[in-house]
Amino acid sequence: MSAKRDFSISRRDFLATTTAAAIAAALPASAQTPAPAPSTGPWTRVSLTDPAAPAMLASYGTAVTALLKLGATDGLNFYRNAFIHTLDCPHGNWWFLPWHRGYLGWWEQTVRLYSGNPNFAFPYWDWTAQPFVPDAFWSTTANPNNPLDPSSSIYYSSYSAFQSYFSAAMTQFYSGLSAAQQQQLTYRGLNTANLFWQAAAGDWANPARTLTEQNNSLPDQTAVNLATIQQALQTPFFAGDLVTTFGGFGSDYAAQHSGGGSEGILESQPHDNVHGDIGGFMGAFLSPIDPIFMAHHANIDRLWTVWTAQQQAAGQPTLPTFKLTTWQNEPFLFYVDSQGNPVTQNTASAYETPSLFNYNYTQGSPLPSATAETMAAKAFSESSVRRVTGTVRAAQVNFSQPAVAHVVLPEGTAASAGLGRRRVRAHLTIERPANTRGIRFHVFVNPPQNEATLESSHPSYAGTIQFFGNMHHQHATTFTVPLEKTLADLRAANALPTGDTIDIYVVAQSRAIALRALPPVSVTKVEISTF
Repeated sequence: MSAKRDFSISRRDFLATTTAAAIAAALPASAQTPAPAPSTGPWTRVSLTDPAAPAMLASYGTAVTALLKLGATDGLNFYRNAFIHTLDCPHGNWWFLPWHRGYLGWWEQTVRLYSGNPNFAFPYWDWTAQPFVPDAFWSTTANPNNPLDPSSSIYYSSYSAFQSYFSAAMTQFYSGLSAAQQQQLTYRGLNTANLFWQAAAGDWANPARTLTEQNNSLPDQTAVNLATIQQALQTPFFAGDLVTTFGGFGSDYAAQHSGGGSEGILESQPHDNVHGDIGGFMGAFLSPIDPIFMAHHANIDRLWTVWTAQQQAAGQPTLPTFKLTTWQNEPFLFYVDSQGNPVTQNTASAYETPSLFNYNYTQGSPLPSATAETMAAKAFSESSVRRVTGTVRAAQVNFSQPAVAHVVLPEGTAASAGLGRRRVRAHLTIERPANTRGIRFHVFVNPPQNEATLESSHPSYAGTIQFFGNMHHQHATTFTVPLEKTLADLRAANALPTGDTIDIYVVAQSRAIALRALPPVSVTKVEISTF
């Protein structure tokens, strides 16, 4: 996968489209061949609110300027890095966290080298403290929708020019794949260059962010609020086995990392909703083109380190407790190092901890005092899990009708929810729409009539679901939505019926796109787990 450096790229055509060059405009240009950074770490990833963050973002811009000068055949080209995410990234399974840790870690080393800043580390976006797109990401180049020179931009109207520039390079890339790499892309439905371009074309269909500088707040703030993050951190197992447990902290078991389709709270809520709410490239597999991707995923990774520390403090496992060898041996075959060479740390086991990259995080949300209850509530065994399957009374959901499921909860669930005694999660399996852009599914418990008009502040509101990206292969996905706060709010409002029975409504909404007919999508299963 290494390639001879090619600096023949037109500066006018591609430097103009950089997502970070203006940030670096006031800084000295990086050298064509940067000297290796002298430091061996540890490096510190700081919050975007930290005084050190602007310098880190400026260094990112410097590096991207240099990386855009690399030719289309160079694996370190800025856009070629985004292609790795399209080609190989797992979502909806238990490799979601380690794969993205490796992806950020290797790219961080490349940025460190090409920025000339030996102290560079990705800043993280603590969306719990800042539930809006920070000001730094609305500057000319930190927003991919504001290129330096619109007359030469390919962001808005020249996908064909973009494809033309990279077409020969990607044909060459595919011809050089190993048998193992080819197998991985076959799993993913991207085993030819033509299939890759079909997927990329969909990602370029709506490149503009949905949010704007004037309207920059995340609309689904429940997904990132402290209660949701704490409920994610209170998941005492890394991955569900899909037999006894669902909704692991790191999502759930799959046979290989292009399969699966069952997400935990962390992936179902903050991860998916932040991607979808920002929109544009962030709503698609080419999301690394938007620089906020790195800050978003750094925060996801930070929360993994918080969860791991809590598990260790409570004497609980930090890795899967079933099929561990399968999880550890899963191949990650498309990373490249800062020299453009394939990495030798090419299985999931290399990314169990941040030690390979030697970084740490400054304190973010939640504060340690807010997680004390989480650590104290870790008593868990698989035998304590109780799971019930609801009766789906109306499976089809579209913009004019909800899906409805009736669930008989384990006895005492409603009375104890929200009191720190039991965790209650809904696991909703939904068929993937052919086009997922702009479609959200709101989840309500025992809503009154006209549920489509309810706000997220209503006691019935439990959360929002968004599919991430348009996958080249289609399958249903199971999302996890925490219910204990919703049940506690309903109990306080005297809106729970006698006994442990609830109705769960799934309401479809079209956002930030012209209202269109949504072919009926099926909610095929609704399950509740308590532990």
